[in-house]
Amino acid sequence: SKESEKNVFKDLQRKTRNFATLFEISNVIADKKDSQEMLHSVLDILLKVPGGDFAYVALLEKGELISKASRVTEKGEEHFVLSQGVSRYVMKEQCAVLAPDLQSDTRFSAFDSIVYGSTSSIMATPLLKDDGTSWGLLALCSTESKMELTEDDLDLLSVVAHMVNSALENIHLNEQRETHINALQDANRKILETQEQLLRSERMAALGRLSSGVLHEVKNHMSPLMLADMLM
Repeated sequence: SKESEKNVFKDLQRKTRNFATLFEISNVIADKKDSQEMLHSVLDILLKVPGGDFAYVALLEKGELISKASRVTEKGEEHFVLSQGVSRYVMKEQCAVLAPDLQSDTRFSAFDSIVYGSTSSIMATPLLKDDGTSWGLLALCSTESKMELTEDDLDLLSVVAHMVNSALENIHLNEQRETHINALQDANRKILETQEQLLRSERMAALGRLSSGVLHEVKNHMSPLMLADMLM
């Protein structure tokens, strides 16, 4: 039927769009070496596809969930709030969440910030370490109008989260490597400076010993003359 053909076409169109989005994001991740710049570029792309009013990446630091990067549209500028309740649910359950109608979602009905908040739709997925523990999440939110979210969109966000997670770990490892290299270079410079100081000290000591020897020899040769002078 025409309706089924239309649905097939829309599904194909959505998959093609998501594939193009993944390709664009992969290029951004490969190009950006700074974590903040990389995250902001990725969030900007996600706000276009699948869409939303604000997006954020939050990481767990010393038990607190901290927003490390966020982007908002003009519509979402006054409403951006990091949802601690939903975020911690996603991290605890280690599962992606698709909530087109957040305030009526029974999973979050106990969170007052959701019931009385302005966020109407959210799509979020956790960031997982190699050992399987959650250390952050990636989320897309909408305020006034409900986003037309699908499982394909959630799959897209999950793949992007995996890419972002790997990129952040690589950047962190590179930063650690740079720190170690700088520390080794500083240590090597200090060793060279110490060696130079020791060489200077050795040269001064050798010069002192040579001077003492020369003075002693001069005195030995001058002694008969000094004695003759005294006798005269």
